[in-house]
Formats: sequence, C-alpha cells, structure tokens
Amino acid sequence: MSIEAVIILSLAALCALFTLFGYFVFRHLKLRQNVLVEAIAIPIYILIWWLFIVFLLDQIEFLQRFTIYLIEVGVVFFLVSAAYRFINGLENRFTSGKYLFSHLDLTSVRAISRISRVFLTVFAILLLLPVFHIPVSGILAFGGAAGVGVSFAAKDLLANFFGGFTVMLDRPFSLGDKIRALDENFEGYVEHIGWRSTRLRTEEKRPLYVPNSTFLTISIENVSKMTSKKIERNFYIEPSKLMSAPKAVEALIHKLKSHPSIEQKELVSVHLNLLSGIAPQVQVQCFTKKMEQADYQEVIQEVLILSVITFKENGIEVLFNPLGISLS
Repeated sequence: MSIEAVIILSLAALCALFTLFGYFVFRHLKLRQNVLVEAIAIPIYILIWWLFIVFLLDQIEFLQRFTIYLIEVGVVFFLVSAAYRFINGLENRFTSGKYLFSHLDLTSVRAISRISRVFLTVFAILLLLPVFHIPVSGILAFGGAAGVGVSFAAKDLLANFFGGFTVMLDRPFSLGDKIRALDENFEGYVEHIGWRSTRLRTEEKRPLYVPNSTFLTISIENVSKMTSKKIERNFYIEPSKLMSAPKAVEALIHKLKSHPSIEQKELVSVHLNLLSGIAPQVQVQCFTKKMEQADYQEVIQEVLILSVITFKENGIEVLFNPLGISLS
C-alpha cells in the first residue's frame, strides 16, 4: 500500500472518529447548552469532511488548481454558517425567555437578528467574490446603477421594507400589543412583524395583513400601553327632583372614589351635564385599570348600577324612557 493511501485512510479514520465523538459524547455534555459551542458544532464537522474531500481531489492532477478555491469556500462557509447559527441561537434564547433583560423586547430581538443576517449575507458575498476573482469595485458600481432602476420598479416593496425597518427600530408597538389606526379602519393584536407586512389578529379572530408602508403615514394608537381606560356614561333623572340632585351627585362621587376598580389618581366626576326639554341629564366620568374587554364591561355595569342605586337612595328615579315612547 502506498504512502498516499495510508495518509488518506488515516485522515478518513480521524474524521470518522471525530464525528462519532461529537455524536455520542458532545450531545450529552453541558457545553452543548452554550450558544457559541452549539453554533460551531455542525459547521466544524462539515468543514473537516470538506477538507478531507478537498485533500482527495488534490490527489488528482487536473483538479489540483481548484483545491485552493475549494478550501477558501469551505472556510467562508464555516465562518458564515457558524455566525448564522450563533444569531439564531441568541434569538431563540431571547424569545424563549432563557435570557431575560428588562430593556429588550421580542420586537427588538427579532429586528436586531434580521438586520444582522442581512449584513452577514452581504459580508459573505463580498468574501466570496475575490475567491472567484470577481472585482468587488465593478460589482458595487453595477449594483449602484442597477439599484436606481430597481428602486423605481419596486418602490412599493422598498417602502414596505423601510416601513418594517422603522417599526422595528422605533417600536411604536411590540408583539402582543393591541393597536388601533386612527386614520384607517383597522384594529387588532400584533402577531408578527415581517419585512413586507405586519399580521394582526382582530377581535373576530381574523388575520389582518397590513403593509408596513402604511405605518409611515398614519397615526397608530397603542391600546395596550394605556395606563387606564375611561368610562363615560349619561342618564336622565326626574325633572321634579332636580333640587335633590346635588346631594345624590356628592354621594355617588364618594362611592366611586372608594370603589376598588376605579382609578383614584384619575378624574372622578359626576355632574349635571344638560338641562333640556326632555329631562335633566347627569354625566358620570371615571377611569379604570381593567383593560380587558370583559373586565371593562363589568366595571361599566357596576358603575351604572351604583349610579341608579345611589340616586334612588336620595329619592331620585333614573329615567329609562325619558321621551315617553311606548315600548310595547
């Protein structure tokens, strides 16, 4: 057996032993939980076998001139794939809650990871161009000229891209937030922020896809960031009991200020709002921290019932049909 054959068989045995070691031993080590070790594990296996194949090809005379290029491609692949896996590993750990930082949210994590992958892809292309003797300056010049034409042809796509980029950096809303467009007729919970569109889930549980360029030109209300929610209701009282109204109003204010669901740091107001030919109108204004729709409606119900009871205790009936229209 020739010396070349011995070397080839030895290298193949070493590659196989290294692969088996990684499969049976490395998978059970605590180091596997390290994001950096996890990122380079598979790429380094591929690189070792790639270099072994390149060594075999180098034994063929007419392929020897290509082996240096294959080695460079393998090294670039190792670096880029390891960096990709490192970025993905960090993103998965942040989004799964393994890494907890109060100043980061899911939107920021996804934005940083996506931008990093874009720059990494460009970097990988720039590394591979010299390997194949392609002039980088010529490609950049051609890309600049072609970019002008592409920008006109795909202006809507670019507008959506930069709209998504702006949303991810400016963070007017995050995943899970409920938002409402003041200029457009849509409202829902943010489920996904992509490069082209953002997916919302409406109250009817329907998916709504909004182009990201829309967020550059409209006003967005982030309902989830509200510190409290306003309650405002009006009702009519008996005209003949108008003089007793101040006492009932004062009693209702006192009860609202002691109500556990009412935000006491905000406005609590009960007053006569309108004196018309129908009947005196009373307006109740207050705020609650109950943001969920079911809880919010329950607080409204409690406020209305409390208002009816309080006015009745002071000898004033609330008019449910002030116009006297027959409901039968």
